[in-house]
Amino acid sequence: MRSRTKIKLEEYIDFHENRLQPDLTINQINQIINMHGFIKLHNRPKKELLDALSSIDEMMSPLRSTVQESISSCAFLSIEEVKEDLAVLEWQECPVQSIMTAKPVEEDPTDGEIWHLSSAAFARIKRKMRTKSKEAEADPSSR
Repeated sequence: MRSRTKIKLEEYIDFHENRLQPDLTINQINQIINMHGFIKLHNRPKKELLDALSSIDEMMSPLRSTVQESISSCAFLSIEEVKEDLAVLEWQECPVQSIMTAKPVEEDPTDGEIWHLSSAAFARIKRKMRTKSKEAEADPSSR
């Protein structure tokens, strides 16, 4: 059943450092071919797949980082979501000690002051709002 497992980051790093690595399965080799933008090769011998891999000039470095690039996303991830994503990736080679989040600074058009909430402050505000709404539901005199 090992032939149907997804390739792990550690296995891709090993492959990237030594491309002649013979212990990858046909499925894992096909995954590497696919992640570089090529279609999977079905019903081909392993040697042919390895030849196809060797023809790819520039392999993606698994050690790349996007922290210093100008990449922004509208999606905001909580710490729990990040932990879940790392667990799915089975990223075990080094512990994550900090997470850097970037968010564009928003300007309040009414007074010109710049407001920025950290994720912790936002979570506290959201928690307070939920508590107040639950109290209002429980108290019939507030209606």
